[in-house]
This record gives sequence, structure tokens and C-alpha cells, in this order.
Amino acid sequence: MSRTRNQAAERGDIDKLAALAEAGEDLSALWKIRTPLIEAVIARQAATVAWLLARGVALNTPDAVMGWTALGWAASDNAVALVQALLAAGVDTEHQADEHGRTPLMAAAQAGSDEAVALLLAAGAQVAAQDGVGATAADLARRNGFAALAARLDALLPPALRADAPAPPSDLLPWPDEPLAVLRWPADFPAFQQPNWRSLANGEDASAFGDAFHAALAERLAPAWASPTAALRSWVHAMNHWERGASQAIADARGAEAPPGRAHLDMGVMWQQLAGAMALRQAYATPRVRKYPRASISAKPDVPLHLDLLALEWPTASRCLVTTQHRMLPVDEPEQAGTHAGATTRGAFFSNRWPIVESRFTLLRKAGQWRIDSWQQRYQGSRTWNSQIL
Repeated sequence: MSRTRNQAAERGDIDKLAALAEAGEDLSALWKIRTPLIEAVIARQAATVAWLLARGVALNTPDAVMGWTALGWAASDNAVALVQALLAAGVDTEHQADEHGRTPLMAAAQAGSDEAVALLLAAGAQVAAQDGVGATAADLARRNGFAALAARLDALLPPALRADAPAPPSDLLPWPDEPLAVLRWPADFPAFQQPNWRSLANGEDASAFGDAFHAALAERLAPAWASPTAALRSWVHAMNHWERGASQAIADARGAEAPPGRAHLDMGVMWQQLAGAMALRQAYATPRVRKYPRASISAKPDVPLHLDLLALEWPTASRCLVTTQHRMLPVDEPEQAGTHAGATTRGAFFSNRWPIVESRFTLLRKAGQWRIDSWQQRYQGSRTWNSQIL
């Protein structure tokens, strides 16, 4: 019945909602991702919102996707009457259930919702509140191109949080000065004469990665195995080189094979390049069974060269967690070593439209060799780490 309840709220069917409530339906509970109040706010059903508020439904329950409360949705949509009604009902103006730690004022500012911003400020919303990466409502408005609104919010901030203030201090750590061991595909794997690249790439055929494979690479990989940072950076450079080369090889094959007016690619070329990713995984990663092989090749490498070192943690002497960050650049923008999240002013720092991605690598030392065991990523400011395929 919860689905019926939310659908009734969305279409403004108060009679149906009343009947459901009489039958014992909880009008405050989430159904999948939203409450009836949030559904009514998104649909701008003002009469239904007023009816739900009069019944005393929960005001501050966030939805399960954006993490916004009803006030966050109303403020983002600049639904003035709904913002007023929710504020009058006593809604929390500082709720930060959003996984990026953003308040309703931030939701309004990043959407350029001027009237909603004014109402929230008048209700006491904290203009100096910061999200998970330290951005204020003014920073978010500026980043999305709402310069006038950003300027008005900026004027209300303490000097240290204004656009012309120095950028947040960098907490970057220096990478150790140490030798790396960077393998190149296919040049460093001359023994591979695989008639069935597909079985090699998808992990069905592990015969090529036995003792002979590892013995042949042992001397070359010794510098990478010496420390967790050397292992990680060696793999990063190897994978970056592999993906650039693989992307070019596929582009060349497609161009050579394509009949006029049609892009065609012999999948054998694709599988041969994906076999390279599997070979590099076997060379640098811990020798355990992994559920998924690498299944795609991008024009822009998934692993950039410009990784900034944020933290080194040692839960045990044989386990190291390495946290890095990089700026997600567009495909046509070249990488620059030393590019990181810094800028001269706070305004420039938070106005960059290309997001910062954080990575957390787990490295293990077994038999005296440091190898990568797992890789997770998240957007800076997010609380959720997502597993990546090595």
C-alpha cells in the first residue's frame, strides 16, 4: 500500500491519503526512496503539503537518493510557497543528510533559487555552513554560474570564507623519492603468443600466469615490490601507458578496417588489448581470485598520472592504505604533472567545474613483495567509497 500512498501524494489525492491514514498507513515513512511529503513537494502539490503538515508528518526525513529533505527539494526548486509552509511548520534549516553534507540553503544556492535563499536566510539558515569539501552556499552558487547570488552570499560571510580569501591549505604529502618498475604492454610480455585473447582477458585461461610468468618478471618488478608507494605508482604508470596505447590501437584498427560510412572493429583487437590489463593485474596485484576482469578501454585513462598523496596509514606492518586524489579532467585536456586541487583564492578553488576524485588503495606485503589488493573511489565530499576493478 505504500506505493499507493506515495502516488496519491504525487497527484494531490488528499481523499485517498486520508483513507490510507485511517486504515493505518504511516504517512511519514519512506517508500523505496521518498516520503509522501517529499513526493508532494516535488510535484508542487501545495494543498497536499499543507494537509500532510497539518497531520504532523515527519519533516526532516531525507530521501534515499539525493539525501535531501522536503525543504531541500522545495528550496532547490525555488518553490517559494512550499518553502514558507515548511519553515512555518518548524523544519530543520541545517539538515545535512545529503552525502555531500549540503544544507537546504546550499541546495537553493547551487540551483540559483534566489527567493528560496532569501527565505532561508530570513529563517536563520547558517550562511557560513560548509559541505563535505569545505564549500559554502556562496561557493556552490559561484561554481554553477550564479555570480550575483554568490556575491550577495559572499558579503554575509566572515572574511576567511569569502571568494577573495586564500584557498584552503593543502594537506598533500610528498611522494617518496624511489625507483619504480613500469611494465609496458605488449613490449615487456614477448612470450605472449595467445591465439585466444578473449579467454586470457576475461580470466578463463589462467595458464599463462603461472610460475614461469612471475619468474620472468621478478627482476624487473623488484623495485615496485620494495614499498607500497613504489608498487602503487608503478602500477599507475603501467596502467596509464596501457590504456593510452590500447585506445590508440583500437582507433587505428577501427580506421583501417572500417568500410566507407561504417565504423567496424574486429573484436580480436579489443580482446588483445584487454589481455594486457589482465597481464598487468597479475604482475602488480595480489594473487587472489577476483570476480570481474577489466571490460572497457577509455580514451582518457581511468588511472591518471597526476595523483596527489593525501594519506599513508599502516593498520599492520604488512598492510598499507594509500589515499590519493586527482582532478577529473575532460577527455581533450592533457594531463599536467603537479596538477592538483589547489588555487590562489577560495573562489577559484571551489569554482573549478571538474570534480576531485579520491582513491583509496589497499596494499599487502606477502613473501616480501608489496602488491595492490584493492582500489576504491569516491567524489571528494562523498561519504561512500565504491570498489573499482584493478
